[in-house]
Amino acid sequence: MECPRCYLPLYDTTVGSGMSARALQCSKCEGHWLSQSVLDEVSRDVQVKWWEKAKLPSDELQRQPIRCPACGIPTVMRKVVSPRDKRVVMDNCPMCHGVWLDGGELTAIREMGAFTALADLV
Repeated sequence: MECPRCYLPLYDTTVGSGMSARALQCSKCEGHWLSQSVLDEVSRDVQVKWWEKAKLPSDELQRQPIRCPACGIPTVMRKVVSPRDKRVVMDNCPMCHGVWLDGGELTAIREMGAFTALADLV
């Protein structure tokens, strides 16, 4: 399977420290292709950090349409704002329900800054 941004082969990787969740990743743009169930599992394991270190792609890049790397047909994926982090615009395939996260978006979903966590408690 090829990256929908770079068109390079994706490689198998583990996502989430201490987790067995698997995804495919691009070695160039560091984007991830994963199933909705893996995304749900990873989203439940939020790590609180002093500072959020996720470097998100530009709004322009996030708005660009991309095609599903799994379906093999010209399916343009839907843009969906992450419920975990509103800065993340995920690409969801309406056919196979796979999810593409651009480089930095998975980190943004998995990590929460200490000040954000404190604000959520209040």
